[in-house]
Amino acid sequence: MYEKTKAEDWVFTPDQVREIAAQHNYREICLNLTSRVISFRQQTTRINVYYTTGTVSTCLNHPVQGKTQLFRRNIVTTELLDALFKNPRKHTGEGYYYTRKQASQEWKWISRNKGKKKKPNMTDMARRWEYVATAANLVEDDQQLLRLTNTMNQISHLFWDAGTLPSLEELNYACGSLTGVALMVQNVARGYGAVGLCHLKQVRNYITQNDGRPPQFIEFECLNDCENVPPFMEAHSRTLHEIERSLKSLPLNLRREVCQWLLGLKKCGTVLVDENYQYHLSEQVVEMHEEYSQLYYAKKHLAKVCPVHGVVMFEKEDHDSE
Repeated sequence: MYEKTKAEDWVFTPDQVREIAAQHNYREICLNLTSRVISFRQQTTRINVYYTTGTVSTCLNHPVQGKTQLFRRNIVTTELLDALFKNPRKHTGEGYYYTRKQASQEWKWISRNKGKKKKPNMTDMARRWEYVATAANLVEDDQQLLRLTNTMNQISHLFWDAGTLPSLEELNYACGSLTGVALMVQNVARGYGAVGLCHLKQVRNYITQNDGRPPQFIEFECLNDCENVPPFMEAHSRTLHEIERSLKSLPLNLRREVCQWLLGLKKCGTVLVDENYQYHLSEQVVEMHEEYSQLYYAKKHLAKVCPVHGVVMFEKEDHDSE
């Protein structure tokens, strides 16, 4: 089921945010009830407040770094929110980071090296999840965020070479890498109660119409049917083990979202279900993936890639996804 928060659990109400924004002469430009985000603009600065979670992002032109997007988590008081509207560049010390907008995104690794301390380069998959997990408040601290981005970097490297447009038609080991990773992810999902993968349409029809015919589980190609799986698993068994262990260490909400998203690469339009055919699909997370694509991909790429996954899907793939 789509996961929604109750109004009494929200950090702010839209009206509370509006009142603070008005005091600093910001004009409202958008209210997205699905993503639970309200946006304001003042000249070249845009502030997005995810009012149910207390995450705030500011899009602005930095005097040195150019166009940037800054995220702050745990903005849970009106005093903190007021301070950000007063000074959008204010460092709150609560999960602050910035990312440069890549208008000419070519899927090259983005260097995170600053000064003498070197950090791993980021693939688009890792950068996407850094954005989504922060905006949707799926991580509790910077260590969890770093673990997530490192894991997504590893998975991306298994699928594609650096700097190439991610396409399911041009995977390393062809079907082997995608199937091998999917099998590993299914194993992770079983750890939190998922028993299989079904088409979302069938699950919804079964639950809403109660027609007595449960959805069929989707089976991945077994090792004997996909000849590229054994060599992939043999060559990358250690990396797959590391990824599986890392995924299992993520918070439950984040783990479910990542597993759902990764299996969506293999079988578009599907959901993980438990033994009662109940599923968890966060509407907000889907919206954040689409928002990332709109912000970071050039128009010529938006026409080619899936806005939720950021990859060129199979030509005849069913795109009725999340």
